[in-house]
Amino acid sequence: GTYAKNITLAVNVFSGYLQLQHKKFQDNPSLRKSIIYTDDLKQDLNSISEVKSFTPRIYSFGLLGYEDNSVGAALFGLDPDSEKTVTNLNTKVIEGEFLRDEAIWDIVVGHKMLKNLGAQIGDTIVILSNGFDGSMGNEKFRIGGISRMGTTEFDNASVFMHFKAAQHLLSMGRKVSVVAFSLNKPDQIDIAKQRIDSLVNSKGYADQNLSVLDWGEVMPSFKQSIDFDNISGLIFMGLLVLVVAFGIVNTILMSVTERFKEFGHYEDAIDKNEH
Repeated sequence: GTYAKNITLAVNVFSGYLQLQHKKFQDNPSLRKSIIYTDDLKQDLNSISEVKSFTPRIYSFGLLGYEDNSVGAALFGLDPDSEKTVTNLNTKVIEGEFLRDEAIWDIVVGHKMLKNLGAQIGDTIVILSNGFDGSMGNEKFRIGGISRMGTTEFDNASVFMHFKAAQHLLSMGRKVSVVAFSLNKPDQIDIAKQRIDSLVNSKGYADQNLSVLDWGEVMPSFKQSIDFDNISGLIFMGLLVLVVAFGIVNTILMSVTERFKEFGHYEDAIDKNEH
């Protein structure tokens, strides 16, 4: 129960239960390893009964500049409406507002990164990043919100921007980095993964080299921590059983050895009666 609760909390923060991405994206993320996010793909994914909802994302890196300060950042292009159906990322905004369709040039910045920049809500910053076509993209953005994810990686170096703004900045067109999924039931991960995998390896998507990863493959360190805790628990249980067994065996042996003389007198009495 504890593991299930922790897994649910982790996937609801950002990763989702499943992710659709290029086969080589997980090991070496880049814009070149992207997915063509078409209406046909959305319609086909909607037809899978185990899938509750899904959202496209664009991942990249860039340089933020404000006055005389500049910092490197991980850029995440999100669709505000569909993102809210997959994760609770919008609840991590501690000041200002989450991304909105009405203000696609507003961004949400990690609170520690904002402190390093020396900026505040309402300030305008410049973001530079390499685009999909190799060009250098640069745009002005307004800081519309501050996030606190609770992890050093996100709070120190994360920028969340509107999906359309990321497409423009990075010259992505219809391409996305990943598609994250929420499921109707957490125990349907295996069957949902199998059905999505069957879909993307047929019906004209095979040439994109797509793969479906579950939360354990997307967050291997988190999965390893659970496995390590399981192994530690088994070792502890083994030691506990050994101690208890030793105590029981010791008690029985003491009871038996202390009565050796009584057993001897009893056998002598039997022998005398037989004679």
